[in-house]
Amino acid sequence: MHIFITGSTGYIGRALTSHLLASGHTILALVRPHQEATNPPPSNPNITLLPGTLTDLATLTHGATTTDATIHLAFSMSFTSFAESCAIDLSAISTLGAALLGTDKPLVVTSGTLNLAGRGVGLESMRAEPGPVPRYLAEWKVEELAKEGVRAMVVRLPPSVHGEEDVGMMPKFIAVGAAKKEVAYVGDGGQRWPSVHREDAAMVYMLAVERGVKGGMYHAVGDEGVSIREIAEVVAGRLGVGMRCIAGEEAAGWYGFMGPLLGVDNPCESKRTREELGWVPKGCGLLEDLREGEYYFAEENIGRVVEGL
Repeated sequence: MHIFITGSTGYIGRALTSHLLASGHTILALVRPHQEATNPPPSNPNITLLPGTLTDLATLTHGATTTDATIHLAFSMSFTSFAESCAIDLSAISTLGAALLGTDKPLVVTSGTLNLAGRGVGLESMRAEPGPVPRYLAEWKVEELAKEGVRAMVVRLPPSVHGEEDVGMMPKFIAVGAAKKEVAYVGDGGQRWPSVHREDAAMVYMLAVERGVKGGMYHAVGDEGVSIREIAEVVAGRLGVGMRCIAGEEAAGWYGFMGPLLGVDNPCESKRTREELGWVPKGCGLLEDLREGEYYFAEENIGRVVEGL
């Protein structure tokens, strides 16, 4: 297939691009205009660049209509204006879906398992509800598109997509511990986070675009639930610092935007995803990655994240 990808130069997007090319697909990659020079996708005759952003709706329409499938990974991340980021995402999904009306071309979009937080073990069959992360609107839009006949589906990512070059929650958790000389957890630290290795997450997207069904909800979840205290113990051990229990109301002051999420219990399973897509996670688990992965604790990496706190 010739596949249109938003976010192909991102953390998961780069891994996805490699898997798609290895499987014989070709790619039309949306790239911000300046990225063509500063951070282009890998040079490959099977990758075509399409300059544009998520707010260039005509460009998104062109990408979706001139290819066989669309994977929407990009997200205009801003924790200072997260609602605006979600609005841009919703507009992009609406535009891509409208472009695919009347076709059987797959559209795979991104959401998160945190939409299911606080409801026991999260299942693919559970409908997203308003919560701490307002990306549930993306899922509701996919439901609407599927009812209109679009072969739209969702991949829910866990709070930690770990692996080399991780730029998400774990580097920030580690950097705060290094800067404060203590690793903090909320309450008894029993809150559970699902996680997945970056390469396994990329495979869920590829299998969804190849095999996914209209209205499908898929969980890119390898570890069903790792407790925050277990994570804190490994990180504190690697850093050689102490640990501290903090109250929920202290979390934002300690960790910034990430603080409240550390108090959220969000175990999730991926049984249906594995059965429907034939997905078999092969990467290591989060705790093993933290214990063995040198990239998480390289001084230059920690220092770079600390500077950005």
